[in-house]
Amino acid sequence: MAIGFMALQNLVGMETARAFGLDPRAGLMVGSISLTGGVGTTLAWSDYFVETLGIAQAQELGLAANMIGLIAACTIGGPIASLLMRRHQLRASGDSTLEIGTLHSDEPHARLDYYGVLLALLWLNFALMLGSGINALVALSRMALFAHCVSLTLYAVSEPWNRHSDAVRHADILADVLKLDMATSGWKPTADNYLSRVPKNRILEAVTEALGTETAQRIDHLKKGGMVREAEQLLNDTGWVPEPLRTPELQSVAEDEPDDGPSEPVATAAE
Repeated sequence: MAIGFMALQNLVGMETARAFGLDPRAGLMVGSISLTGGVGTTLAWSDYFVETLGIAQAQELGLAANMIGLIAACTIGGPIASLLMRRHQLRASGDSTLEIGTLHSDEPHARLDYYGVLLALLWLNFALMLGSGINALVALSRMALFAHCVSLTLYAVSEPWNRHSDAVRHADILADVLKLDMATSGWKPTADNYLSRVPKNRILEAVTEALGTETAQRIDHLKKGGMVREAEQLLNDTGWVPEPLRTPELQSVAEDEPDDGPSEPVATAAE
């Protein structure tokens, strides 16, 4: 009987497609493929119908037919089953115990009254407010989250033992494209992030490059601790950044600009 109904579905589908001026084979998508096979069978056959048989939008046709079939089954299935039970005088077994599940009469049922409706509205509003709050938080942190995810894919650490790594070169290319500038973004050399981690000659080179030889000579006699403190104050607003943090393109542009004097900061920093 099942095979007979499947054949009937296909025949009705093909005749319906022919009546609408379509390829009769398109009717198979509204026949047993979608009505008996379901969504999975429809998706599995849709590529064959589109690419091999040349029937455009076969997938949409099959999914629509499947949805109509589900709605029809839910709408007419219950009344037909009830009619058949009455016609054949079928009765439930009446067993008071079930091996699986519980009886409908034993299940707790919420009362539909004034307070129940108010409680449902209360929980609905609470869910709406919670969803709006989460959506606002996601919107605020979306770009920060995106930047964090992108940063996890970058690795620009110069490793002396790895002579074949292109990590730094790739990072420079990305910095050139994005026009990243560490000085503009707020990075400043401090004792914690740079000055106390390099030798004295590097500190003097930084001050010389940013402010000139005369300024560097004023602190060259100091010990390491005093030199770090003085250099941090001198370099605070100069825009100077160490070589690894400079973007090559921005650096070359800055080097091409005329030098107006040693007191001008070298704005070659890049992110």
